[in-house]
Amino acid sequence: MDGTGDDVNENKELFEKQPVWKAVISLAVPTVISQLITVAYNMADTFFIGQVGDPNQVAAVSLCMPLFVLLTGMANLFGIGGSSLISRSLGEKNGERAQKVSSFCIWTAGIVSLIYGVSAFGLKGYILPAVGANGETYEFCSQYVFWAIGIGAVPTVLNGVFAHLVRAQGYSGQASFGMALGGVLNMVLDPIFISLLGFEVVGAAIATMASNLIAAIYFLVFICGKGKTAVITLNPCGYTWKMGIPLEVLLVGLPSCMMNLMGVCSNITLNRLMVSYCNEAVAGMGIA
Repeated sequence: MDGTGDDVNENKELFEKQPVWKAVISLAVPTVISQLITVAYNMADTFFIGQVGDPNQVAAVSLCMPLFVLLTGMANLFGIGGSSLISRSLGEKNGERAQKVSSFCIWTAGIVSLIYGVSAFGLKGYILPAVGANGETYEFCSQYVFWAIGIGAVPTVLNGVFAHLVRAQGYSGQASFGMALGGVLNMVLDPIFISLLGFEVVGAAIATMASNLIAAIYFLVFICGKGKTAVITLNPCGYTWKMGIPLEVLLVGLPSCMMNLMGVCSNITLNRLMVSYCNEAVAGMGIA
């Protein structure tokens, strides 16, 4: 039997025969580690931009962060909702439905994030002032949005969706590695693009976009490498709105997405209040 067959047997053993506590630890610990790395990754842009010595650029990154965090909400909507339904389908021995769920989540997430990225940059003249950008930060915000959201929306969202769906099939370690890969790459690329090449805030955005793109490519290679043994499929032929898939994905994923959205609204409100004092105050809140 080849390696993929061994993986299937190992995951079946984990889900069906291992004690619950051992299965939970096996799946949870890599996730916790990846989240800790993600925390450091979120600090990276602010830290390295801070070395430039321009509070307006730090403030710009802080003002754009809620728009970027919305991408995490989209990833949670389709990733958490889809992974839950995939796990339940696998528990029912319904592999065909699990594949259709993965196809629905991946392609819908890709389309929605593409629309969001194009809209965010195309409507920046309305959106950026609404989140608190002023004459001193508008251009920096515009540059960051173009690279991190306009171009980076699709790979950022798919990176998160892939991680959730891959974990749902039992590959917790690989999912966590993919998430950690993006974080580590961002911390490596930030000083290169920001300081070494002198791109400053543009460099931070390019580093974020590039790290998420590479992580998404890692997941694509991993999924394709599993071949027919993988429940996760990129085949658009499996895409469907039937079998109650959209509703069940939304029912589970929407609460997480809404919690994320409420945090975004709170952050935007705080930034708008702080910018009435000065951009240095916004920069300080962003660092905090």
